[in-house]
Amino acid sequence: MKKEVIHGLKDSIKPNINKKEQNAIKTLLNDATVVIRPADKGSGVVVVDTNTYITELEKEMEAGDSYERSDGDGQGDAVKAVKKTANRLYKDGHICHQLRDYLISKHPTEAKLKGNPKIHKEGNPFRTIVNGIGTATENMAGVAEKELNEFVESSPSYIQDTSSFLQKLEEIPQPLPKEAILFCFDVVKLYPSIPTEGGIAACKEALTHRTDHFIPSDAVIEMITTVYNEWPDFLNTRTKIDNLLSY
Repeated sequence: MKKEVIHGLKDSIKPNINKKEQNAIKTLLNDATVVIRPADKGSGVVVVDTNTYITELEKEMEAGDSYERSDGDGQGDAVKAVKKTANRLYKDGHICHQLRDYLISKHPTEAKLKGNPKIHKEGNPFRTIVNGIGTATENMAGVAEKELNEFVESSPSYIQDTSSFLQKLEEIPQPLPKEAILFCFDVVKLYPSIPTEGGIAACKEALTHRTDHFIPSDAVIEMITTVYNEWPDFLNTRTKIDNLLSY
């Protein structure tokens, strides 16, 4: 298998576009006046004017209370909070020193904001996504998520992908009753809409269903609370936005 993988990596792939088209794509990718993003639904690719892109993201940040203005010290505060939680959990014997060291990021960076255009909706609004890769809370959030996965994946409503959805449809007795009603609904800004207390309570319930309790539930809840409280805020200024979008 190893030989087949290495052999496959060495295979030369012939492009299906000519040299002129390749150069055109490279020019577009290096054009700072446009931003290239995937569409929120489907497999489309959208080219957006950079100024329009930034303006639309600013609008999303100003709408509602999902984002708030920061004094610029959020990252430093998050590092201190993560260290405090990790050291306390280690001191209390809830985690080993290897896990403590893993939870504390060595060189954390700021979170970045991006948006995918909703081309299927009128006005083409953006779905904002916070990229937390490299942030102070990333590793702690990853550990907490792993501890919750067992309950999530065993839930009757869990759908892994399209194949999983189709399989569930096949399990429904056919034909459907005449009085059956098919419907769908969409929650606007689902994650920011989850109440804090209700979300924490749901996590506590989920953790009781784990088969592996290597990390005590109270310790996981403390991690979740730390991540929630220290999730990066954003300055609602043009300068800060430009920094957040420069990746």
